[in-house]
Amino acid sequence: SFEAGEKKEDSIFSYTIGDKDKPLVVLAACLDGRGWPAAVALERLAEVLLDNPTHDPRIEWLLEHLRIRILPVLNPVGYQKGTAHNENGVDPDRNFAYEWEAFADKKLRGKEPFSENGSAVVRRAIEADKAIAFLDVGVDDYDAGYRIVRARDASDAQQALLHALVSVTNARLRYRFVVGDKMLQLRVTRDAARPSAANWAGSKGVLAASLRICGDGEDSITNNEVAIESALTFLQAVALSREKPEPEPAPAKEPAKRPAKAPKKAAGG
Repeated sequence: SFEAGEKKEDSIFSYTIGDKDKPLVVLAACLDGRGWPAAVALERLAEVLLDNPTHDPRIEWLLEHLRIRILPVLNPVGYQKGTAHNENGVDPDRNFAYEWEAFADKKLRGKEPFSENGSAVVRRAIEADKAIAFLDVGVDDYDAGYRIVRARDASDAQQALLHALVSVTNARLRYRFVVGDKMLQLRVTRDAARPSAANWAGSKGVLAASLRICGDGEDSITNNEVAIESALTFLQAVALSREKPEPEPAPAKEPAKRPAKAPKKAAGG
């Protein structure tokens, strides 16, 4: 499906996988139009979820529990031109109603919150479609490192969940890739006090974060693997957090004791 823009070239396409009655989780990329490796990684994730080539039971289980919407390119004009901003000179990731008025660059933040198609699409997914979790995938240079950037207003429970899923992801990535002279491992950081999709979604109570991958086209194999593994673990954590624990079995009742019978009197006594 797609969210229509004013022109065909600024339309935002999406994939939605799973039943309509399942809780919605949104995975998005390219709010910054320069982050095309993130878009490629989410396109590949869509293929993995749809094809499940290795018949991974984890994927089958996820699709039984969640509805997953993938938005690979939220800034299509910036994506085409290789710029952070869109056709209006606005960075869609700075167009959210979180610390918007305090953001110094008035051009980059836009004329008002959600004035841009990319930020408006995320808003509809969170508010109208009631998404329960949001993961944005972006691209940084190697100095910043691979990481999960959590929303500033994440609750204690959400923070614990994000740290747990990063530990699981790191265990799954262990020894797969080396960056410089170190093994590639994710870390958790907190977003700056600024407008961003993750910060705004988190302020709405949604589990929200940004996965930051690194490098360029030469690192596509690494970035695809890291993004897919991280996204699958994120989805798994969301689904597990929705499950109600099994009630503890009631303690077994001891059989009632029969009252002792009075001894029989001896005959003639």
